[in-house]
Amino acid sequence: MHLLAYWVRLYEVKTYVDRPARNELGMSGTVTQTTLVNALEKGPFVYGYIDTAMTLLRHNAPAADWLGQPGQNLVGTSLQDLVARDVMESVGPSLALALAGETQEYERSAPHGTGTRTSISRYIPECDASGAVIGLHIFVIDITDQKETENEAFALRERFRGAFHHAAIGMAVVSIEGRFLSVNASLCKMLGYTPEELLEVDFKDLTHPDDLAADLANLSQLLEGALDSYTMEKRYLSKSGGTIYAILSVTVARTTDGAPLHLVGQIQDISARKIAEDKLFREHEMAEVTLLSIGDGVITCDPEGGVVYLNPVAQGLTGWSNEAASGLPIATIFDVRDAEDHTVPCPMSEALETGRIVALQANSLLVSKDGLRVPVEDSAAPIRDRSGKVVGGVLVFHDVSHQRAMAIKLEFLAHHDMLTELPNRALFKDRLAMTLWANRREDKKCAVLFCDLDRFKSINDAHGHAAGDEVLSELALRLKKSVRDGDTVCRWAGDEFAILLPEVSSERDARMVASRIVESARTPIYLKSSVGRVDVGVSVGIGMFPEDGMDASSLLAAADAALYEVKRTGRNRFAFHHEGLNILTRERARQEAQLREALLTEAMELHYQPRVSLKDGSITGVEALVRLRIKGELIYPDEFIAIAEDTGLIHDLSRWVLREACRQSKKWKSGPLRDVLVAINMSPMRLRQPDLSEEIASVLLEFDLEPSRIEFEITETMMANATQECSHQIHALSDLGFKLSLDDFGTGFSNLAYLRSLPVDTLKIDRSFVSLTEGDMTIANAIIGLGASFGKTIVAEGIETREQEQALIRLGCDEGQGFLYSKAVPASRIEEMFGTVFVH
Repeated sequence: MHLLAYWVRLYEVKTYVDRPARNELGMSGTVTQTTLVNALEKGPFVYGYIDTAMTLLRHNAPAADWLGQPGQNLVGTSLQDLVARDVMESVGPSLALALAGETQEYERSAPHGTGTRTSISRYIPECDASGAVIGLHIFVIDITDQKETENEAFALRERFRGAFHHAAIGMAVVSIEGRFLSVNASLCKMLGYTPEELLEVDFKDLTHPDDLAADLANLSQLLEGALDSYTMEKRYLSKSGGTIYAILSVTVARTTDGAPLHLVGQIQDISARKIAEDKLFREHEMAEVTLLSIGDGVITCDPEGGVVYLNPVAQGLTGWSNEAASGLPIATIFDVRDAEDHTVPCPMSEALETGRIVALQANSLLVSKDGLRVPVEDSAAPIRDRSGKVVGGVLVFHDVSHQRAMAIKLEFLAHHDMLTELPNRALFKDRLAMTLWANRREDKKCAVLFCDLDRFKSINDAHGHAAGDEVLSELALRLKKSVRDGDTVCRWAGDEFAILLPEVSSERDARMVASRIVESARTPIYLKSSVGRVDVGVSVGIGMFPEDGMDASSLLAAADAALYEVKRTGRNRFAFHHEGLNILTRERARQEAQLREALLTEAMELHYQPRVSLKDGSITGVEALVRLRIKGELIYPDEFIAIAEDTGLIHDLSRWVLREACRQSKKWKSGPLRDVLVAINMSPMRLRQPDLSEEIASVLLEFDLEPSRIEFEITETMMANATQECSHQIHALSDLGFKLSLDDFGTGFSNLAYLRSLPVDTLKIDRSFVSLTEGDMTIANAIIGLGASFGKTIVAEGIETREQEQALIRLGCDEGQGFLYSKAVPASRIEEMFGTVFVH
């Protein structure tokens, strides 16, 4: 607006110099008038003077340019001829008012030339001595450039205002002294204050005391010009008293002469990031401490398989330090061989290539840098970034020397009798099965002999178990001497032995072996103890393949029937099975009919034997045991389960047991027995049913029960011989949430393989190992130790005395079951005895 002020000042001078008197400088009016006219004609604005008829009497050059006639003398021309009609219509009212004596001023934008121009026009009336208007001074100033500058400045201010107030981060304008002059909504939300409250405080009041000094130091350098801006991480104090972590960026606005005007701050809340960083730090520390303290070796590598890190255990087992191993191929550091010293592929390579978890080949040995060989188990897994890309891998392994030694020991114990070191029943059955398979193919004969020690009970009763064990050991030696090379002598149970003659040409071969056995037992046994001489005898029953049976169970039954006949008719001799003994077959047929009738009429009952904690004596679970009720008499499982499995009736029987157990568990669910686990025996035939897991799940859904309330007991022999189909069902049941236990553990093929690969929760020590003999306690101790190393719950079956109970407690057994606590009883009796403390 400086040009407008210029011509207003000119008009004031003109008015002054037009007075008749001389001015203060003593210049005449004529000279002053001339000076004024020159100024008007040369001024940087449009000037013209018209009379009341709107005739142009005087103008300057810019006026001719403005009217589109540059360089022309337009004096004497009517304004109406010089200005377009629409323009005259627009400015006419202002001209009329000016001619009436009122000074007029207005701003106007209109097309001009090739564009639009904005101008300010001022009409100043010229009056005579009487005050009558005699003409108009017309001033027009082009303010187009100035207007554009103002518009740009306005747009900049609006953009800053929008960015300031709508920014996602906090923003503030702060005075040099530190008071807030303007704040946006994001900052208010961040700190919990209203805008009005923030405008009343100083930024120093909201700064964490520990960060204030650094902030003020940066601010001082900024104000002195040493910094153009500064950025720092600092903490603010919110209205609620909390701490806000933020990144602060500050710039200074200065005047044209460089003096600080005010500060502009950007405050980004990074509290969530700091929390995440702290969490990541804690997790990193936890992982670091874990890696340094766990008992497993851990090796990490890059995507190419180069070693990145070994924890202390890994360094100890491999013999490589972190520094020496860094960057080397993991196969160099983790050198694994099989039992024949062949190189085993490193699972890490496959894990990185396939992107999945890979386990090490079983029975592998890690060869350390020093050449030591250590049995290990491991698995390798890829490490992925957030996008899923494999960025490295981790290998976790551990020394299984102790476990393998224990497994070898348990392997022997599981297949041999501890007292006599003879093969046990499980190994005998395995060899019998293989013999029958081979003999069927080659059309050969074999024989099974069942031997029972005569008068053994009287020796135990008269002289004690130690003397009885000595007699059994001596008899075992005599039996081994009586058979041929290649024959198998087994301690079947107690004072019973079984002998497999895998190849006989006729009954004569079996007769000769049986005769030597009977004769060897007739020789008196002289004990090392003070007992001295004892006399025993042996009764032997013989079953021939294929005459007396085509399968193992038939052949064993034939030998057992023959043994029964020997003992019934005099003992201390041998006998072959004969047709007259087939009464057993007829009895079996009767029992099958009896079972079918019971299933048809639901003449069955479910009894429950409690499982007791050996720590506090409370009932932790029950084992569901089915009974048949025939003519008012209870029939026990050992009389019909084998028949049920042979005939396929086991499926219907198992379904009834499951439903009845679920019905009872649901009833208990709402009372004191709500936490009691119900264990159900699982037949191997059931595991071969493809839809078993779905069928069981539907039953639980019907009764609205959680799978964790049910445990399925699977015999160790069944687990060891599990087919792929059975293993799939076992895993499916575990995945659904059911508990799984190994029943009769220690009597089958106890080994690490299925304990590691199958989802077993509980090991049940067979009742044959809970006696107080040194051998049985050794086996029980081995089983408990192995189970503990795998994190399994250990339950001992067949506890009948407090001495057995206390011995098992000393060995660290978890739970017990047996007649000492209760036989299997109806559900109502379990409810009555709940709360009883059984262990003293």
